[in-house]
Amino acid sequence: MKQIILFAVALMTALYIAGCSSSGPETKEEESVVQPLIAPLPPPQPKQEDLPVSVQKNGKTWKSPKYESSDEKPELTSPLLPPEASVQVPVANRLVMPDANTERFLSDSSFVMNWLVSSPFEMPTNENPASFIHKEVLPDEKYADGTEVAGLVSWQKTLFDGGATPGKIDLRAFYPNLSRPAMVYLLTYVYSENDVQDITLKSGGNGYMKIWINERLVHAWSQGFREASIDQDSIDGIKFQKGYNRIMVKALMLYPARPWSIFIRFTGDKGLPICTR
Repeated sequence: MKQIILFAVALMTALYIAGCSSSGPETKEEESVVQPLIAPLPPPQPKQEDLPVSVQKNGKTWKSPKYESSDEKPELTSPLLPPEASVQVPVANRLVMPDANTERFLSDSSFVMNWLVSSPFEMPTNENPASFIHKEVLPDEKYADGTEVAGLVSWQKTLFDGGATPGKIDLRAFYPNLSRPAMVYLLTYVYSENDVQDITLKSGGNGYMKIWINERLVHAWSQGFREASIDQDSIDGIKFQKGYNRIMVKALMLYPARPWSIFIRFTGDKGLPICTR
């Protein structure tokens, strides 16, 4: 009888120990956190302002990026322009006509220094520079407004600094890695508060050049390389209309190893400089 009682006690003790040992994993399993499965996020969709838009201009359709919400794109308005000027332009200068206090001493403000500069177009090896300067590498070039075709051309907004040479637009420094003759477009707008006549355009440059004002060709130079300086060419009878006036310059670099710069300014009565801000 004593042996039976001892056997029963031993069996009950064994069952109790087994029960305690099996409760450990159950407790751990209750405390463990099951991580939920998270579905991968869909790829980000482009914002509406980043999508190309079709722009109808001069009977043609341009695929142009919108200039919105990006520090890398040109600003559409200038704080120096009057609030009533509602036309949106990529880059603008305000015309300051000379008066009795205007000095003849020239500084960067006496020249047009604020531009959109296009990406360069290399001249084909079999092309003649005298014919290439007249070729429309940018379709409808005189109507270009700085929104043209990503993929065909890109634009950089630049306020040039003439440094020791007031008015100097150094295109060689702007595009230092060009190894072949190339052509660029420079575009800007000048805002005039009134209709202005009898303005003189004064320009200079190393290579070939064409200049349009309000879609009218006012000057062309294609007589070979020369050392650039101010006022090499003088064109009288320029008119500015009230509001925005588009200025387009086409400049062709002839020799990659030589300087490439241009100068653009305007003068009024008695040859006094017309400033731009």
